[in-house]
Amino acid sequence: SVAHSLAPAAEELWTAERLNDKKRYDRWGWYGWSKLCNALTARELSRREAASGVVAHAVHPGAVRGNLLRFSRLPRVLVRLMERLFYWDPETAALTVLRPLVEPFDAGTYFVPIARPWPSSARAADRELAARLWAASE
Repeated sequence: SVAHSLAPAAEELWTAERLNDKKRYDRWGWYGWSKLCNALTARELSRREAASGVVAHAVHPGAVRGNLLRFSRLPRVLVRLMERLFYWDPETAALTVLRPLVEPFDAGTYFVPIARPWPSSARAADRELAARLWAASE
């Protein structure tokens, strides 16, 4: 997701101390980190499995109409309007997920709606950061 750009730049949040630090919790920062970790994991998996032919990609299908906003406090009519104006229908959003399955792309390619390869941010392309995340998760 493009939300990986919301990840705080100064630190790595996957340490045990940070994972349990309720005082410094920031929902958008953590959401950004979760998306950054997805991109980093795809890059590191592709690097580690290059000899076997395994290729991993990071995919941002976009905002997809569904039940994501079912617990929103906004009036239902407003939610439906937002979904119609700004969200992709599931069939269209699926194209972004499917494209790297049917066409060859360089390992670790990042995809955005609709089904377009897109340059990764510098942090999502950081090989050292990807390796540290992988080591921390083993």
